Amino acid sequence: MLEHGSLATLLRAWRERADPVAAGLGGGERRRAKGLRREELAELAGVSVDYIKRLEQGRGHPSAGVVNSLSRALGLDRADYEYLCAVAGHAPADGLVPRHVGPGPRRLLERLDGVPVCLCDAAWTVLAWNPAWAALQCGPSTGHRWDRNVAWRAFTEIPGPTRRTPERRARFASTLVADLRAALLRYPADDQVAALVGDLRRASGTFAELWESGSTARYHDDQVTIDHPVVGEFTADCDLLTFRDGDLRAIVFTAEAGSGDAGRLRDAALPAP
Repeated sequence: MLEHGSLATLLRAWRERADPVAAGLGGGERRRAKGLRREELAELAGVSVDYIKRLEQGRGHPSAGVVNSLSRALGLDRADYEYLCAVAGHAPADGLVPRHVGPGPRRLLERLDGVPVCLCDAAWTVLAWNPAWAALQCGPSTGHRWDRNVAWRAFTEIPGPTRRTPERRARFASTLVADLRAALLRYPADDQVAALVGDLRRASGTFAELWESGSTARYHDDQVTIDHPVVGEFTADCDLLTFRDGDLRAIVFTAEAGSGDAGRLRDAALPAP
């Protein structure tokens, strides 16, 4: 996915990398350059060649319908389509953060039996978890509207059994802000994401500062210390898996095989009898 650039730059880059054969234009002809010609893209998208030229020169603003047509003609995947919509100032066709847990992520929860896993949407709201995750007792319910949102709990410092070092906490905070910024761009029609960001900016000075700074940090290797009421304190690696289909992320707690931490994590993840 292309992460930066104006609409004009993106269209030229995507046109030049598009596969004419995949677009149904045949592969027998020798071409001096890769990608689609302007007239080919115009025909596939149902617009004029002059209009494509003006867009690539930064002299036009396509409607949402034209953005959808260009996306199909260019063969963009969902992530690039959503980014094109954001750059053009339109919501994607559905416009809302996906909150459905498909069969693939569900199988992950089932097959990683004994390994604590939870699934979050693009705005870090927890959607589902397995019994091992529930057994860790990661945080009491507060009754707040954002109670199941990881970012809300992190920035408002809701008490819980997990903690990070100051350095790891700062990196995780930057990651959460960057992810919420990306979600707001990808799903501009989702009022819940906008409301969450607004509430976080009012509730947390740290969040507001990171938001205003334009933080673009991404997830790094992470560790947490867990204070479990039965097995006591131990350290676990906190890994993040992403699912492109559904824009989900899975938080997974593991520990080095054979270590004392692994044994305590195993015992802590056992469902209560």
